[in-house]
Amino acid sequence: MKLLPITDVHTHNSMADPLTAVRNLRMDELSEWLLDNHPGRFSVGVHPWDAHLPFDFPLIQRATADPRLWAVGECGLDKFAQASIQQQTDIFRLHIQLAIEAKKNLIIHCVKQWDTLLQLKKYYGNTHTETLWIIHGFRGKQTQALQLIDKGFYLSFNIHRDKDKALLLPPERCFFETD
Repeated sequence: MKLLPITDVHTHNSMADPLTAVRNLRMDELSEWLLDNHPGRFSVGVHPWDAHLPFDFPLIQRATADPRLWAVGECGLDKFAQASIQQQTDIFRLHIQLAIEAKKNLIIHCVKQWDTLLQLKKYYGNTHTETLWIIHGFRGKQTQALQLIDKGFYLSFNIHRDKDKALLLPPERCFFETD
């Protein structure tokens, strides 16, 4: 099967086109995907909202050997999540290190934790060019978008809500999604 260029970098829709979309899997879907050889690309990680729950990180590690894995995540930091910011940061660091080692992209969820995210990006540096740090569902202002792009991030915009914002930014640093 020949995969086409990605037009939807982050979707939860099981009916999305497997040739052009990256399906974000829940942890309970991952084992089946790895066994059943579903078509298309996928991403998987521990969402900050689930960081207080037990998770199988070795399973995510095993998924990096699958050529269909396009990104690690959705993972990141959320001020309003149940887990502490420290717990979320610890889990996010595991994801960052895994993405860098596996040369996979990183799909990032960030809500009101921009300073912590910027510190982590600075710590891990911009030397790992095989790993794109993609802020999923970006809804901030253009000035913040330009600052994040300047720090090496890529931004993903909801095609139905925020397409106009993306059109004002460098196209090589933007993705679209249907989340």
